[in-house]
Amino acid sequence: MIKIIRLSLIALLTFTLLINKVNAASAYIGVKSSSSTIIVGRTFTTTVTISSSVALGSWEFSLNYNPSLLKLESGNVYVADYGNGTMKSVSYTYRFKALASGTTRIGVKSYAAYDWNEAKMTLSAGTSSVKLLTLSQLEATYSKNNYLKSLSVEGKELSPIFDKNTLNYTVELDSNIETIKIIAKTEDYRSDVDGTGTKEVNEGDNKFNIIVTAQNGSTKTYTLNAIVKDPNPIEVTTITGDTMTIVKRESLITPPEEFEKNSIKINDIIVPSFYNQNNQMVLVGLKDIEGMIALYIYDNIDNKYSPYIELVFDKLRILPLELEENKDIFVNYIKTVEKINNIDFQVYKINKTSEFAILYGMDINTGEKDYYIYDLISNNVIRFNNEESQLLNKDIKENSKIINILTISNVVSLVLFIISISLYFIKKKPIKETEIINKKDKKRKKGKLDD
Repeated sequence: MIKIIRLSLIALLTFTLLINKVNAASAYIGVKSSSSTIIVGRTFTTTVTISSSVALGSWEFSLNYNPSLLKLESGNVYVADYGNGTMKSVSYTYRFKALASGTTRIGVKSYAAYDWNEAKMTLSAGTSSVKLLTLSQLEATYSKNNYLKSLSVEGKELSPIFDKNTLNYTVELDSNIETIKIIAKTEDYRSDVDGTGTKEVNEGDNKFNIIVTAQNGSTKTYTLNAIVKDPNPIEVTTITGDTMTIVKRESLITPPEEFEKNSIKINDIIVPSFYNQNNQMVLVGLKDIEGMIALYIYDNIDNKYSPYIELVFDKLRILPLELEENKDIFVNYIKTVEKINNIDFQVYKINKTSEFAILYGMDINTGEKDYYIYDLISNNVIRFNNEESQLLNKDIKENSKIINILTISNVVSLVLFIISISLYFIKKKPIKETEIINKKDKKRKKGKLDD
């Protein structure tokens, strides 16, 4: 019986200890930094978090880091804190500055935790590893790979077959194709690619650049020329000597304000155009060898194509024209070139340093041609008022007359002054030598008589 009692007590004690051990709460101290790679001289943050499945009672820990590589700029190295009966997690944020290159760990030491019932908790802790590099060291680790792994046009075949070292490709398309989808993948997952996706195409050549940017910033450009078959291309030469192709798809060109959609026959082919009733201007779309489309003024009489350029100033829309030779108005001006809306134009200026320029153009809304004063600083324009110039010229002429009269008067006065001076000296003649001798003889005779 005594043995049985002893065994029962031992079993009960062991069972109690096991229950206490099983019921002992656990907690974890996690350490996480804002980045795993830090540039020397820059700052970063590290967060220490204590978490548990039960309410935390109290806890303590000391921050552990390498002071030769890191400088602690904010946060307490030693922490001793307590909960409120419901708190199961708490975090502390530290701010570090990287001092030198190397690899180091940030963690905690001398840590302990108790639950709200003051029972000691089973506590484990982690660390955060950070790599400290100088900027040059970091850049040296960047990938230089800017190659494509694949390039394709959905549903079409490229020529030649794709090779990452070949940069130029061609794809031929039927005349009814309006869009294509370019698909590309980089060889290095850290590289970026630009120029893919759905693209609009029109008759003739359509060039697209697919640019791959490596992690280190170096780029490589793959060029895709999508050729849409055009059974009857219309090639024209502009007034600037460029050879371009007339656009036949209305959807590819947009009419400016005050222009209506229309069509016109060129080389016996109907092409889309835009017409303005006020200025009787006809616009067509032209495409260059790079596939860029722009509007051009079509002169069907002389069969000429000139660029359509709008200078928009508030509600005033001006088509710049070539300067006319007008020596009567601009006799005191010089002809020069100024950049307006990033385009060079011929203008008149009073001098090269003036902030105002006079340009010649047509009001697109009314079709009227006139001179305009352009403010190079504020980018504003007003119609040139020739009345001021005429009044100024009139004032200059009147002032010139007054100046001429004053000049003649001064000349006459000077001549009279010279004449009067001359007469004065003529009247006052100098004493001749013979007269002096006669005077001396008279004095001698008079002396003898006195003797």
